[in-house]
Amino acid sequence: MPSTILRNRRKRNDDEKARRHTAHPDVGRVDGAGQRTDVPLIKAQIPFDFVANGKKLPAGECIIAVVTNGLTKLTIRSGKQAVLALPIADEWPNASTETALVFHRYGDRYFLTGIKRENANGYQLPAGKLERELQARNVPWHAFTLVASAK
Repeated sequence: MPSTILRNRRKRNDDEKARRHTAHPDVGRVDGAGQRTDVPLIKAQIPFDFVANGKKLPAGECIIAVVTNGLTKLTIRSGKQAVLALPIADEWPNASTETALVFHRYGDRYFLTGIKRENANGYQLPAGKLERELQARNVPWHAFTLVASAK
């Protein structure tokens, strides 16, 4: 009996892992009710490794899916790494004229801290543990943006 339970639990875990690895943010998904949902994508080429929501992501093409279903969630994917983030809405009085990713740089470390969206509200990502530690030590930092494309 215990071996059957263990086998079923392993099968369930394997199914969940497969679902997580094959889920890729894309425009034109279908939700659980069979309704088409268009998921806005933001894409940018990032020339450096960076941290988003506490997770280190590699340099390369970064794809951010914005999912709003009562609660805004961002799926941030770069290379084979992905992270889910719950952003803070950034309602700027003057909408951005371009879509861009906002980074804070501390020495050779980069942190994704915000997303500006052309003619729309942007998002701020809360500082993770490492960035808060750097801030507490008064490590100098610089903010800069990288232009991205929105689909």
